[in-house]
Amino acid sequence: MSVHAPGARAHRWLGLVRQADWLTPERARGYARIIAAGGLLLVAAYAALYVAAALADPRGRSYSCDFNAYWSAAHLAVLGHPERAYDPETMLAVESLNAQPAPHGRMLPFLYPPVFLLFCLPLGALPYLAALALFLIVTTAAFCTCIAAHRPRGWPILSIVTFPGVLINAVSTQNACLTAALFCGAMTLLERRPIAAGCVLGIFAYKPQLAVCIPVALAFARRWRALASCAATAALLIALSYAVLGAAAWRAFLGAVPTTQGIMHLRAIWGTGNSVYAATRILHGGASLGLLAQAISAALALAFVARLCARRPGAPAEIAVTVCAALLCTPYVMDYDLTCLGVPMIWLAARKGWRPWEKITLALLYLFPLAARSLDLSGIPLAPALIVALLVLMAGRLGEGSQAKGRRCPATDTPGTAAPLKKQKFFGSFFQKTTASCLNLVALSPTPRHG
Repeated sequence: MSVHAPGARAHRWLGLVRQADWLTPERARGYARIIAAGGLLLVAAYAALYVAAALADPRGRSYSCDFNAYWSAAHLAVLGHPERAYDPETMLAVESLNAQPAPHGRMLPFLYPPVFLLFCLPLGALPYLAALALFLIVTTAAFCTCIAAHRPRGWPILSIVTFPGVLINAVSTQNACLTAALFCGAMTLLERRPIAAGCVLGIFAYKPQLAVCIPVALAFARRWRALASCAATAALLIALSYAVLGAAAWRAFLGAVPTTQGIMHLRAIWGTGNSVYAATRILHGGASLGLLAQAISAALALAFVARLCARRPGAPAEIAVTVCAALLCTPYVMDYDLTCLGVPMIWLAARKGWRPWEKITLALLYLFPLAARSLDLSGIPLAPALIVALLVLMAGRLGEGSQAKGRRCPATDTPGTAAPLKKQKFFGSFFQKTTASCLNLVALSPTPRHG
């Protein structure tokens, strides 16, 4: 009979979480099917809600969504007034043509630089609903295609199409799938076609808050051709947007920057955010403390990227680390932005063998976009901690020098067995030992004995 049963149970539960041998390929595929069914129901429910709102409105307008800001800004640009995309009163009037006003009559602002407005121009020439459908189909297909090219052999495409991040992005009608597809495209091209990869990364001129880590990663990895083409592409896009949209659009954008910065401090934004700044505010820290925490997070993330990329671990690893660090650098990360985590997740999933904590961390990250907003509203901001955990696991892989590209097919993985373990460098070993120690302290029994 066990004298220290609580300690034995703690070690048993720790083993279940640490190795996650119960998460077999068959169960993973079953869970993917359940998520797919739930995702279809979610999309159907949203569609029914929007259709009902359109039927109830005398002008046949449904509820507003984030894409309405994209289309309205593009439509103004098509009409020859791109600078008015940054005028709140004009945007509210145009958005009201397509949809019922947002709650309390607020307009949905267009926060992007004119580079993104340039990309949206063709959409502004189309009818609103046609533009919305085209935007979601093209960006979602780009994400799924890029990620599928890196998935381990035997992994079902269903697990990518039904990734909750994709579903949340679709419901939000946002551009996170485009962002993730660009990161993944660069991961595919960087090793063999660095100039093309740099061109892809240069497109991040449309979303500069996520581009902070890119020049650092390329410079410390000594990928000079990619860095040069990235800078040239960004400069070309800025010049092209200036030529097409005019100086007035850029002046209006720069004049709206203080307003954009103020939006970040609204409770409606940070209260459902997933950045370090948002987590600090949700945990009752003030704005100054939040900005300080965000600055420290950004500095550490950049140092992390610089150190790892300086070792030239390989293009896919460099981009995967850059994506995680980018989400730790910006104070503005919403639940749909977590779609970008699909890039480092697929990199880690494609390594050879399973290391401790990898299965459970990937499973949590896979599902997390569904619960991110609810957890934030409940005062439990977990996103930064999960992103750091993913970085820790990736650093452990890179520290071991495990760069095998041909992972075994999960469908042929033997249930209940684990890959041989090696001592992890960086923070992997610390992560495991700390968790084990905490559970042992809770159980008040460091070493279970039997009598």
